[in-house]
Amino acid sequence: MTPVVLPDDHDDASAVLTDVPLIVEDLLCQVEDLRLVGGDPAKIDDLLAQVELLQGR
Repeated sequence: MTPVVLPDDHDDASAVLTDVPLIVEDLLCQVEDLRLVGGDPAKIDDLLAQVELLQGR
């Protein structure tokens, strides 16, 4: 699984967290695209795991 990397600067971290819905939307679009082209199921599972992590922050 590819980790989501947050910046070390805590002032900037709040800006990154406000982008979580956009990141989740992007990940879900990637999942949809991979499913449409018969993409690697392991990659799809990886992306969905990232979505779960972000939603459970």
